[in-house]
Amino acid sequence: MLVGSPTWELIHARENFHMYRSIWDELNQKYLSSHPLGDSCFVEPLIDHFAKDNDILALMSVGSEHRGMLLLGPGRLGTVVSFCPSQTEICPVLISSVENLQGLLNELPFSTMLLELYRQDPDYSAFPKPSSDLIHEIDYHANTVCIDIKGDFSSYWEARSSKLRKNIG
Repeated sequence: MLVGSPTWELIHARENFHMYRSIWDELNQKYLSSHPLGDSCFVEPLIDHFAKDNDILALMSVGSEHRGMLLLGPGRLGTVVSFCPSQTEICPVLISSVENLQGLLNELPFSTMLLELYRQDPDYSAFPKPSSDLIHEIDYHANTVCIDIKGDFSSYWEARSSKLRKNIG
């Protein structure tokens, strides 16, 4: 439950991300269970090398406490999209709930009609299900690349397809 009204601030990502690294990592821990692709050690070089001058870091605060962050850039006419260089498989959206985005839409340029949040992993996302409506669009790019292994490796390997075992062999 948020006490007070959330406010959004939009700042230039490339010039300012380094000042918010520790907050980014705290939110990555809180919302994405410290996902390695959300860690500032991975995200900051992406911003340094691939962000454009008009890519932004959106910061949500309640009072003086930062409660959300995401990286955004311009999309097609009327659209703002996740900062999404090809070198990453997920685009971290560090917020607790999709409802937090309504205030963000009010802060984006007047012509913004759609917010597209690409490459969301359903295991590491504030969004409970795929959505496409007038407020936001969520693209679950892929499931988390992890394997739950119960038992020993031999049992796991035998459960893999024969084609996979042959190709690896």
